[in-house]
Amino acid sequence: LTQYVSADQQINEIELISFAGHPLLLRLHRAEINYQDQPAILITVEDITERSNFIKALKQKEALLEAINQIARQLLRTPAWQTKINRSLALLGQATGVDRVLFVQVVHELNGGWQPELKYEWVAPDIPPLKPTWQKNTFSESVFKRLEQKLSFGKPIYGALKDFSAAERKFFSARNVQAMLAVPIFVNEVWWGILGFDACRKIRQWNSEEIKILQTAAEIIGAAIQRDENEKKLLESAGKFKTFIEAAPLGIILEKDGKIIFANQQFVKMLGKKAEHEVLGLGLNDIIHQDDVKKILAASKSLEKKKDDIQELEIKLIREDGSTRVVEGVAVT
Repeated sequence: LTQYVSADQQINEIELISFAGHPLLLRLHRAEINYQDQPAILITVEDITERSNFIKALKQKEALLEAINQIARQLLRTPAWQTKINRSLALLGQATGVDRVLFVQVVHELNGGWQPELKYEWVAPDIPPLKPTWQKNTFSESVFKRLEQKLSFGKPIYGALKDFSAAERKFFSARNVQAMLAVPIFVNEVWWGILGFDACRKIRQWNSEEIKILQTAAEIIGAAIQRDENEKKLLESAGKFKTFIEAAPLGIILEKDGKIIFANQQFVKMLGKKAEHEVLGLGLNDIIHQDDVKKILAASKSLEKKKDDIQELEIKLIREDGSTRVVEGVAVT
């Protein structure tokens, strides 16, 4: 041990690996003494692994929480989460001190099975990426089943290489993984993907608080994806709705605060006009004969009181040339 503590240094810290395969941090103290009338060097060894791990865990927790805060701001305030996901993976990789962060989508198949598709990846310097050689059938059957059994029920998978089965060790060793953590991503309560963390250069242990924070990261990512999918469905529905009302044989308008904010082509024709922009912004008084204005006001008040009510009425529209046309109308909120 004298080689680790010089006469000038007196105290030094060294890292060793225990027989169980876990890292140890030892503090060595050197003192020159007289032993049996002979000069000697006394080396005392203090195991500071637990204390060091505690301090590291506190610092890492602070870094992780800050990373989660940034990720939430980036993903939940950005219309397209895909533009910020690479930066989010980098934040997670740097905060956890791992060598690789994987963002895998679970592609569900018609036969009830699934295949993993690596969508995004962050790697530390000098660590080879997996994406260039990734294939959907990259997981062996045993690894495949274990991932499905745990992750699809919302449970994480983690551990050092020695903690896994022989087949799993072979799978992870081929990718230079010494320790890993995988947490599930859910979208609309359906297992959507995997957020994976690989330690490739040294064994790494995962504590419960750290795992919970990274599960929160997966939940934030899932929420961003869910919002994006919901917005796409809403836009699709809005497009279909507009196509429907444009093609409808009935005149349809939307009114807000007494002004027309939308009119389909059929209603534009009823007024003897040529384009929607000629109708937008007009007040109901501009297009409805004065004899029927009171009917409209009464129907509007009734709808304000009864939100789900429907009002049917017959009114006269004032056309572009000043003539009138009698129409039957239905008003809803």
